[in-house]
Amino acid sequence: MKTILLDIDGVLADFVLGFRQLANQRYGVPVYGTMEQLDWSFPDLTVEQQNHLWTEIRESKTFWRDLPVLPTNVLLLEDAVDNHRVYFCTSRPGYSAQYQTAAWLDEKFYITYPTVIVSSEKGRVAAGVGANFALDDKVKHVLQIQQESWAKAFLLDQPYNRDRDWPLLPRVKTVEEFFLKCLK
Repeated sequence: MKTILLDIDGVLADFVLGFRQLANQRYGVPVYGTMEQLDWSFPDLTVEQQNHLWTEIRESKTFWRDLPVLPTNVLLLEDAVDNHRVYFCTSRPGYSAQYQTAAWLDEKFYITYPTVIVSSEKGRVAAGVGANFALDDKVKHVLQIQQESWAKAFLLDQPYNRDRDWPLLPRVKTVEEFFLKCLK
């Protein structure tokens, strides 16, 4: 049995699409999803607008629960959850982020009682749970996991993390590729 640490936003959930839909409702900016996000800036939104959106997200009882799913092989994810220790680690803010994330995993992937950890200290979490493998879309988190744990951490290839070549970060194109590499 292996221990796996999985990120949510940018890996399983399309946070960018949810954020842009909210920004469109409030400020009329264009809507697009993760696959069109080329970097982590939102130049069409002021800092004040972004802060307002984050405040609204933190206070929302449904934002995290309503996010769309990114393309994922549900059977591979179910197999991993059924046969291994899978921890879902997210840095989502908000008082109900953990509850909403667990409900989202149940509703979208039929994962009953998932273990959801809310933390941006993903290296410490990986070390704490004894992770063998980890998947994240953020370079900073993959580097933390590599430096602070024994887990083999993979970077999920997304348009916004291609700004530099990261030769020491194993990159996978899909969640399925990650599972095939770590569950074989």
